[in-house]
Amino acid sequence: MGIKIFINGSKLNIGFSACHFIVDHFKCSKLHGHNYIVSISISGEKTDEKMGFVFDFLEAKRIIKDIISRFDHKVLIPKKSKYVNIIDLGEEIEVKVSKKRYIFPKEDVEILEIESLSAEHLAKFIAEEFIRKIEEGNIKEIVVRVEEKEGQGVEYVHRC
Repeated sequence: MGIKIFINGSKLNIGFSACHFIVDHFKCSKLHGHNYIVSISISGEKTDEKMGFVFDFLEAKRIIKDIISRFDHKVLIPKKSKYVNIIDLGEEIEVKVSKKRYIFPKEDVEILEIESLSAEHLAKFIAEEFIRKIEEGNIKEIVVRVEEKEGQGVEYVHRC
């Protein structure tokens, strides 16, 4: 597979704080938050012999930070969930799920094109956003790790 570079979000303080809910989960259906940690590894071939990079560390960190900055200190809402009804009230967002109804200031909400706000779906979403922002030419695989807390999370693997 060539060479793999990695960015360890725990060691480099790459993450975000946000709250969410998981529809109909016995515990996580309650609005709650995490201090998420985001890491990435990129496998591929060197782009040229002069520098020998697979992917520039600085660029990888910049892209990840740009993606997750939208989520920091926000209420995350899954737009693609058939169980969540989102109503734009102008300066507020109304969210209905199961027997619950929430109203949030619009500026405090990030609505994601996602089915669920599980760590699995967040990792996939971040990986797909990362891929949209790069040229994949020499890249063979991208792995995004999202930890809800240090030591507990998921990895999403995208093979290019």
